[in-house]
Amino acid sequence: MKNKLLESYLISFIAFLIGFIEIFFKHEMFSPIEGFNSGFLMVGLGILIFILTIISHIKYYSNKKQMDIECSKEYDERDELIDGKVANLTMKVIIILIFIIMFMTNFINIQTNNALFIIILASSFINILAKKFYNNYY
Repeated sequence: MKNKLLESYLISFIAFLIGFIEIFFKHEMFSPIEGFNSGFLMVGLGILIFILTIISHIKYYSNKKQMDIECSKEYDERDELIDGKVANLTMKVIIILIFIIMFMTNFINIQTNNALFIIILASSFINILAKKFYNNYY
């Protein structure tokens, strides 16, 4: 939670800074409408994000003990078993996909970047689906 709060503070500061840069230097970097200074909009957005971050920061520290109990899920044997099955299924799919791509390269020219991108997408997609499947049925 602390990292999310830090990221929110940084985003609000950056939006606030970009807004002031646009107001004072009249760059109008993000303005699609001519004559509209979006710097005021960015400053307002930065202030709004900053206020919401302060509110969530206060809520987090007031309920820190309760949230720590809820967020600290113990890693039990069931989760370990599920992670092992998911990794096994993902590895099998990656091997099959590599063999398919190797077979296809005999007939079609496939660039290395495209082949690796296909493997990465397929493995992440299979990993997500397998985790959902094993969490629901085991």
